[in-house]
Amino acid sequence: MVGGVGNNTFVVDSTGDLIVDGSWTDVDQVLTSLTSYTLGAGLSNLKYTVTGASAAAFSGTGNAMDNLIEGGVGNDELKGQAGNDTLAGGIGNDTLSGGDGADWFVFGAAGGSDTVTDFVSGSDHVLVSLPIGNGDSVIDGGVKRTAPGGFSSDAELVLFTQKMATASTDKAAALIGSATSAYAIGDTALFAVATVSGDTVLYRFQASNADAVVSAGELTVIATLTGTPSTALADYSVLGSSLV
Repeated sequence: MVGGVGNNTFVVDSTGDLIVDGSWTDVDQVLTSLTSYTLGAGLSNLKYTVTGASAAAFSGTGNAMDNLIEGGVGNDELKGQAGNDTLAGGIGNDTLSGGDGADWFVFGAAGGSDTVTDFVSGSDHVLVSLPIGNGDSVIDGGVKRTAPGGFSSDAELVLFTQKMATASTDKAAALIGSATSAYAIGDTALFAVATVSGDTVLYRFQASNADAVVSAGELTVIATLTGTPSTALADYSVLGSSLV
């Protein structure tokens, strides 16, 4: 397959398919049903297209460009390599590695608990692509806490500098504590809690009771940033709708 000038789309369904890209200045994408694919030079984006019961775990690898790599419904492994990449695992418990560059890791409403292997605070970013708080694309009232409680129920992101011994929703809830005022049923927020072993776990909270207490049953793990003992408020962004 030979792509000329313009933004080309290549459909790859055989290991024998060969892509020759005629221009490195355009945004070319590969849509593949193969369970493993590495982008060749000059190709920008990669998406695994198999859905439903026939979908498998996908291994997708980028190149030196700024890549967008999207997984499917399995437990995928996505690697950005060099460049400022965007990795979106989709459904499943995915493993994401950005490599060099300032990378974006996207987590949506599709489900699953993902692992990021090489998150660098201050360089990389977490994008939660589902409604949080008031549902817009701005994190309101973000705060960092050194002890349980003491945060507003309007805070859409709370980071904790205290560390839990091991990662669990029970231990996270105990460390988070209670807001200074009650949540309404259905309210949502993000909590980032570090572990003694040097990871950061990002939880989505959804209130099931009209009270100020954050309980274990109201927390869902979105992602674990392994080897990342602390993060900053600026590392996180939200999008008021689902991308993945």
